[in-house]
Amino acid sequence: MSEDIARRSIDWLYDHGCCVLACMGGEPLLRPEFIHKVVYYAAKKGFRAYRATNGRLLRPELADRLGDAGVAVFNFALDSRELKPSLPKAFVPVEKNLEHILQAIRL
Repeated sequence: MSEDIARRSIDWLYDHGCCVLACMGGEPLLRPEFIHKVVYYAAKKGFRAYRATNGRLLRPELADRLGDAGVAVFNFALDSRELKPSLPKAFVPVEKNLEHILQAIRL
């Protein structure tokens, strides 16, 4: 999706009464600059931005940038505690990223 299509889609959703934006499908953080721009644009219109992620790319600096841009919810989609060949979305590899977000919430 291009930035223009994303903005036009957000505008359309806004015009039809939507107030939540969830980027889904695959790993949205593979395009961090794009996601930041989309979140920022949507938040300026009053949307509540929701980010689902497996957490691997949600390093502290990106989490902080997205939070500042307007992300209201991070949803970590994890399949297991330990990394396994059949379950690659595991807690252990992303534990520090999640701890950073939890610490920010406590402040």
